[in-house]
Amino acid sequence: MSRFSVRSAIPTIALTLFAAGTLWSSPVLADEADDAFNRGMHELGRGRYDAACDAFEEAERHGGATMKTRYQLGRCNQEQNKHVASHRAFADVARLATEAGDDKRAAIARQRMKEVAAHVGLLTIDVPAATAALPGLRIARDGEPVPPRDFNRPIAVAPGPHTVTVSADDHQTLELKVTPIPAGGSAAVALPELTAGSGKTAADAPAPPDPADPAAPPPAAADEGPRRASPALFWTGLAFVIAGPLTVAGSVYTYVEESQKEIGIIGMAVGGALLAVGIPFMVVGGADAEPGERAVILEPQVGPGWVGLSGRF
Repeated sequence: MSRFSVRSAIPTIALTLFAAGTLWSSPVLADEADDAFNRGMHELGRGRYDAACDAFEEAERHGGATMKTRYQLGRCNQEQNKHVASHRAFADVARLATEAGDDKRAAIARQRMKEVAAHVGLLTIDVPAATAALPGLRIARDGEPVPPRDFNRPIAVAPGPHTVTVSADDHQTLELKVTPIPAGGSAAVALPELTAGSGKTAADAPAPPDPADPAAPPPAAADEGPRRASPALFWTGLAFVIAGPLTVAGSVYTYVEESQKEIGIIGMAVGGALLAVGIPFMVVGGADAEPGERAVILEPQVGPGWVGLSGRF
């Protein structure tokens, strides 16, 4: 007669319980994921986009991210103007569809990405193979962990400045400041090699040149070389001032008395203006002409009843 041994029955009991748990857990989780997804579609149809997104996220917690949950998350987030979350969800659909060889769904997802692209920035974190292989590598974008699948590809971010943090076991933590990314724009950050040791270092990504400061003093004028007195305008103006009264006086002995009086008055006016300009030039002078430049020489000419200028080039 055989005797029952509890010790010998333990492995059999454990195997039976494990098999039962395996058989029951997956269908239950799958059912919960389906129920949550169907509830999300119902809320989406009613226009309750926030509740729809919550249901699709619940479906992913039970059944993992799939093309259908990611696509619907992209839709409900887009309806709420959550453009970054929407773009990322559609990008995941494009990636999953490409990996599955489903070109049709990948094309649809990329088209939906274009619809929200004008509202987001794209940030690419270039991770060298040597850095990616470091033990304990941790990369964060604005404090959000970046999974390896997002290395070396553009990821939607909110327009504005960003910070990328990189750390690994037995290496210093590196913090990189990214210059502000405009809506519809993009930027890339190439991670340098990490330095062995502990601690934290910070670096700024290259920034565009700053516009000129309006408060800054103007640049110094270039040296114009030695200056010399310039008496030409002074003497020309003086000649006009002298010739004017002579012309008026001379009009007594001519037959064009009125016209000569007008010429004399005009001559005095012109002479006064030339004197006003010529006196500063006489005192301060102008820049010396460069070697080889041709000079212009003006000489006043006064005659009975007329006044004028002659010049040589």
